[in-house]
Amino acid sequence: MTTQISNRRSEDSVSTNLLVGVSSMSLKTPPPSGSGSSSESNTATSWSAGAGESALRQVQFLASRASVSKLSTNDDVDSINERNQNQNQKYKKKYNDGTDSMFSSFTWRLDRARERRLEEKKKKRNMILSQLTEPTATSELQQSQLEPNGIFNNSGYNEDSSRYSNTSDDVVQQQQQQLQQQQQQLLQTSSTSNYNKQQRQQPPDTGTTGTGRKIVTSSSKRDEQVLAALSNLEMDMNLLDNLAGQRPQLTVLELILLSFSVTAASASPWIFGGQLAEVLPPTAAAFSAAIGIGAEYVGRVAVADGKEVAAATICCASEAEGFLANAERAKAITPLCVGVSATATTFSLLVPLVLEHMSSSSPTSLLYNELYLACPLISVLSAAVCSLALQDTKVFCDRATSVGNRRFAKSGLVGRTWKSTSEQVTSKTESYRKKWRSFIFCVLPAPILGSIVPGAALATKGVIITALAAAQTAYLLADCEFCLARATDAVAIKARSAAVCDTYANQGARSAAILPFTSALSGLCAAATAAIVELPFLETLSATGTFASLSAEMAIVAFFPIFSTLFAAAASVSKARCEVDAEAAVQAASTLALEYSVEDGEEDPVLRPFRGVSELIRLVFISTLVPTQRIVRKIFFFKSFSFIYGSFRRRMNSFRRNDNNVNNNEANSVGGGEASPAIA
Repeated sequence: MTTQISNRRSEDSVSTNLLVGVSSMSLKTPPPSGSGSSSESNTATSWSAGAGESALRQVQFLASRASVSKLSTNDDVDSINERNQNQNQKYKKKYNDGTDSMFSSFTWRLDRARERRLEEKKKKRNMILSQLTEPTATSELQQSQLEPNGIFNNSGYNEDSSRYSNTSDDVVQQQQQQLQQQQQQLLQTSSTSNYNKQQRQQPPDTGTTGTGRKIVTSSSKRDEQVLAALSNLEMDMNLLDNLAGQRPQLTVLELILLSFSVTAASASPWIFGGQLAEVLPPTAAAFSAAIGIGAEYVGRVAVADGKEVAAATICCASEAEGFLANAERAKAITPLCVGVSATATTFSLLVPLVLEHMSSSSPTSLLYNELYLACPLISVLSAAVCSLALQDTKVFCDRATSVGNRRFAKSGLVGRTWKSTSEQVTSKTESYRKKWRSFIFCVLPAPILGSIVPGAALATKGVIITALAAAQTAYLLADCEFCLARATDAVAIKARSAAVCDTYANQGARSAAILPFTSALSGLCAAATAAIVELPFLETLSATGTFASLSAEMAIVAFFPIFSTLFAAAASVSKARCEVDAEAAVQAASTLALEYSVEDGEEDPVLRPFRGVSELIRLVFISTLVPTQRIVRKIFFFKSFSFIYGSFRRRMNSFRRNDNNVNNNEANSVGGGEASPAIA
């Protein structure tokens, strides 16, 4: 028994050592071929081809037997057993010899630790071999030769040694190919994992890579928000149609007439002995078809009204866009005027320095002195041109803002925008007067203010006049941008209203698309009813006189009138949807008649530039201060925590000092009481 244990122990140590070597050699796989190095790509081939025949047989024995042997297949089994017996006797001598009793316990502990390490290595070996090996035809026989603890018997080892020593070269080559295939699979797996890891670590890029593949990144959150907004818009468009479908659209009179027609058609075989069976059913079906066709007429007319109103709103929005384009054209020169006036201001500072270096005795000295007036003149002219551009911009902006006010205003609001011919002529004259008045006020103030500066030289006055004109030009540019911003927002509102109106008109067209089909079905039912009553089998059923035949005749003649009535009811629902959408289009068009003015701040939906700028600044402060507040709160939290902790430590230290003082006082009092007799 001791010999068997020692044999197993020696086999475990040998197999474990070889397992570590083989596993380290098998796990050192070359990097994937995608790395770009030719020497690294040939590592796997050279590793498998450069091994010797004996090493190959050892690896094949490892893959098929789920174990590893450090000894070659040509070793003698008797020498193995003899070595195990000698080692066993050595252990017995260490453990049982009385002369070595002190060292035996220590050796026993070392062996126990070695056995635990061997068990851990066996677990690692089995895990590695389970990944490297595949089931073969001889796996069942080999598993039967294994003990439950995973250690080879000597008999199985001898049989496997003799079998693998006589293995042919063909079998070795086949097993070598299997190992190469397994290694290639491992290489592909590692290369794929490395590529995925690189892709995950690669920062997002919206450009193109080196291979020409375009990488596009998008924000899923932003896409979800856009889709949610579009779905809400679609729900709002369908809201009116859904409300119209939930309410009964047939009037009481229409409902009574349709019910009476169906009842008369079904009861026609009973009335006057069936004499009206050929008249009442076609009449009822035709009446239902007429109601459906009437619904189609009303619905199509409503759709036409909505489309016409939408076309008018689109024309109004296009006209407003034209006036806005004229305003943009008139304003385009104002930035140039600002640049020219700023340049003139700069040159007005350089002219005195240039003229100081020129000779005063030259005949052109008087001409040089006139250069002081060139820069102020250019700056004042720039301000005058900018003023004229401002007046043109205001005129076009007012026309773009007010277009459609009278065109789409209701009867009660027309008086607010209506002007007589005399009033229109007066307003035109007033606009011309305002233009020339602004021109004069832009030309005169700067020269007047510069000339009345006391004690200043001509060069200084020129600089003052040029700077004042440049400031005036910049103010006029800001005023142009103010008017243009309001006009742009007003035109955008008009275009949006026109788009909403056109959307509702198109929604009504969608609802009206089914109306011709319902009318055609109603007409088909009327024609089918007229054809059925002329068939001879109805006369046969009526001649039979039984209750079953009479019931069948009633069901036949009432079948198509019932469907015609249902089609008429469906047409009424579609008609109601068309009317609702047309009314929505009209209401959307009425928003084009709103008057936009700066004075009516409460009713003015157009952009107010100063308020808009202040709102944007507020949003900037909010978006910036919120993260800052979080950071400050964290800092104050840590500071308060440190303050509380410091106060707690100080309080505890004071308590400790008080306790120490009390203990010292007690010790001193006790020591003094005992020492007083001795001193005495």
